[in-house]
Amino acid sequence: LVNLPEGEQDILALETFPFLEPGEAYRVRSAIANPSIEDLLTAGEDYPDWVKARYLQLPENFSDRIRGFTSQITFGLNTPYEKAQAITTVLRAQVDYQTSIPPAPEGADPLEWFLFEIKQGYCNYYASVEVLMLRSVGVPARMAVGFAQGELVEGAQRPGELENGIQEYSISRKQTHAWPEVYF
Repeated sequence: LVNLPEGEQDILALETFPFLEPGEAYRVRSAIANPSIEDLLTAGEDYPDWVKARYLQLPENFSDRIRGFTSQITFGLNTPYEKAQAITTVLRAQVDYQTSIPPAPEGADPLEWFLFEIKQGYCNYYASVEVLMLRSVGVPARMAVGFAQGELVEGAQRPGELENGIQEYSISRKQTHAWPEVYF
């Protein structure tokens, strides 16, 4: 956790301690915010200072080519949600998802190579380039790494343990994933 102004906290990681051994399991109960598209469209850009300080930075040598491409994609769009949707749509349309790709050529910017040359990659590439593209147009974002939802466990509910439509999922290493998180 990172302590923020006004007593809030930003969760950076969840870890088990001691570490899990092969074959061991743990349970986590979580909730997911589920805003409507209207909520996201009207969220505005009045970001707290801590968000601007943490989630709008770009590397000093950030690619002018990626910055220009992002400006073209988002030209005329007014809200952070519209910009995020446009960038996501273009990435999904122009880059093929592959679980394995060769390394970028010596001296090449790996994200330029991913986006403009090989046009193939996996979640780490997608998330990294999308976060930087979003930040380059003033939309606060960060890369998250964790697990996709996994596989639904049928009949796993025990009386009183999982109720009210809550479902249980089994998650393993093959569900490792990375994605961009956008601050609204």
